[in-house]
Amino acid sequence: MYFENFLLVVDWACIPFFWWFLLRLAGLRLFVFSIPTIVFVAIIVFQYIGLPILYFKLDEYRALFVTDSDLVLTVGVATTFVTTQMLIGFIFGRTLFGPLKVSNFESNLNKKKIGVGAALLLLLSILVLILYIQNVGISKLVLFAVINSSSDNISLLRSDLGNSFVGKYYRYQLFFRETMIFSTLILYAQYLIDKRRGSFLLFLIGLCGVILSSVMSGEKAPVVYAFVSLFFVKCLIKEEGRLEIKRLVPMLITSTILLIFGYQYFMNTEGYFQALSNLSSRAFAGALQPSYHYLDMFPKHHEFLAGRSFPNPMGIFPFENYRLTVEVMNWANVNPELLDSGVVGSMPAMFWGELYANFGFEGLIGFPVVVGIMLYWLNATVVRFGTNSVTAALLSWLAMHYKTLAETSISSFLVDLPLITILFFTILILFYASNGRIRLRSH
Repeated sequence: MYFENFLLVVDWACIPFFWWFLLRLAGLRLFVFSIPTIVFVAIIVFQYIGLPILYFKLDEYRALFVTDSDLVLTVGVATTFVTTQMLIGFIFGRTLFGPLKVSNFESNLNKKKIGVGAALLLLLSILVLILYIQNVGISKLVLFAVINSSSDNISLLRSDLGNSFVGKYYRYQLFFRETMIFSTLILYAQYLIDKRRGSFLLFLIGLCGVILSSVMSGEKAPVVYAFVSLFFVKCLIKEEGRLEIKRLVPMLITSTILLIFGYQYFMNTEGYFQALSNLSSRAFAGALQPSYHYLDMFPKHHEFLAGRSFPNPMGIFPFENYRLTVEVMNWANVNPELLDSGVVGSMPAMFWGELYANFGFEGLIGFPVVVGIMLYWLNATVVRFGTNSVTAALLSWLAMHYKTLAETSISSFLVDLPLITILFFTILILFYASNGRIRLRSH
């Protein structure tokens, strides 16, 4: 038994080197920015590092719910199989679309018009944020509860602001979250290029809006992801996409500190060391745990969905949409007290989890290759629009958008309103800044 476990650990440690080899075949490097690379790193962090933690039950809290080590091993095999296919997709992408090249991001468009377009988009985002706050009421914001030292109902407040929000929450979030950060990234990129005070001031306003839109609902990760996005923009513009260690380490330390403070004040943990422990558990095991429950639930306790969890816009298909992430959360019952109090939770897994829940292990064959090709194609296409502050912001936003493939269902990307919205405003700003003449570079 000990020898078998030793071999498993050795295999677990060696597989990333094989993946690195495939990554190099695709012409990609770990410390050079690209959308495919960021997605790959996210999978390593959120879906691979934590496998021994769950398998050997090193996390006492997760071990209460993750009890079958053999099923954890199956999760690891599935994740390895899917990730390998995605990397093969990157290789096909290079063959089809050529190597990904990052040039100096010196704006070849009208800088003033880019600034005006980004500022107007930021203004629209702020107005929607104000409208959302007016709709829910300031007293129901998690931030308000924390300030007033009323932390007993934070989970219920978070649910009311998101999963159980009365109204079209995604419409509000589309602007106060997605377009807010996108316009802020453009303004930051513009400041890095032109060094004007006006760009810097607008960037600070946007950054404050991004922080407020996250902490008002008690969310911690979006603030960190915003700073990571800014880091990517700076690397693209100043370092030709190189993610240098001397800049990467301070960014990671700062992000960790921000998350520790977030856990301390929004999760009411007992001290900073407890907050760090909770953060580690959430990052390395918490994002991996849902995949275990997906395998445990289907098909033993529920038949495969055969596509019923996928979007059904306006009911055009003959099935009622199955709220997969919510139903798995309710079935796993990891926090019965919150469920009894009316909190609507969700349990999204890595994108292969939904494929499995619908079609079994057969659903994991082939589709990840398509995902890899699409990610590579998207990166190659954006670069063809030129090297300017808008495309730098778009590349950064896309990387952070698709890194959630490591944490959420594939159906989120089948009818991708955030992507459609951001691409619409990107083309609009580029069209305005180029006087109506958008030119694509050759591969």
